[in-house]
Amino acid sequence: MTIDLASNNPSRRRLLGAGAAAVGTAALAVPFVAPTADALAAAAPLCAVDRRAIELWGRHVALRAQCCEARKRSDETEAALPDWVRPGQQFLGPDGRLEGLKVGWPAIDDARPVPYRLVNVRPTHEDLWKEFDANIVPMGTAGAREAYLAALTAFDARCKAADCEREAAGTAKLEAEYERLRDEIFDVEEEIGALDCDYSPHATAAMALLTMRELTLDDDIKDALPWPHAGMFVAVLQLLRPLVGGAIAADVDRAIAAADDDGLESFMETLRDGALDESA
Repeated sequence: MTIDLASNNPSRRRLLGAGAAAVGTAALAVPFVAPTADALAAAAPLCAVDRRAIELWGRHVALRAQCCEARKRSDETEAALPDWVRPGQQFLGPDGRLEGLKVGWPAIDDARPVPYRLVNVRPTHEDLWKEFDANIVPMGTAGAREAYLAALTAFDARCKAADCEREAAGTAKLEAEYERLRDEIFDVEEEIGALDCDYSPHATAAMALLTMRELTLDDDIKDALPWPHAGMFVAVLQLLRPLVGGAIAADVDRAIAAADDDGLESFMETLRDGALDESA
């Protein structure tokens, strides 16, 4: 499967392009023999790009922790909502069990099973319109219209009632806080992606980590790229590790360890918002 990279998010394209370039730079800039700790201690002060990369990654780590906490609070509040308000499976089967995909629309809480058919207990506007169209022949246009308007009125009432439940529980505020923090993470990543990585091990390592995340978690991007995938970046991180410190070094260590344990995808999820995404 291939995709047109030009049609993707510009920030992602810049990140992937810069990450690939960073790998090439690292291959040239990193010595074949890793320096000792004494040699590093005696080395020249960090360059401006290194210092900026360290600062930005520190912000990235802090925001991920805040985002993880906001997500946990949001999930806990969501779990306490009534069943009909929370996302759930769309259909009620003849045996009374829910089935189908999980959707976010509020449920018809007094729905009853119907023999030999599925009942849509979380309909959308589109579903209601399709039902109206299907009812024209058996019910006539006037009857189908009356049923449609009644169903539409009930749908709007459910949505308003669900919004009130969420507002009272504070879920909307928590979700907004989570999204705000995610946006801040993306802004930091934009700044990291704009760094000049030439001969800056900290910037190169940060770029490699973020690019690895995209290569590891996005199947479309993996399939579209002609070069090797995340394993190449693990090798680069192993070369860079003696040259980096602080929070960047900690995440480099985790990435290398995760790759050794076949847990790279799980670790890369934490680079998004600090928490493993179990809904995917």
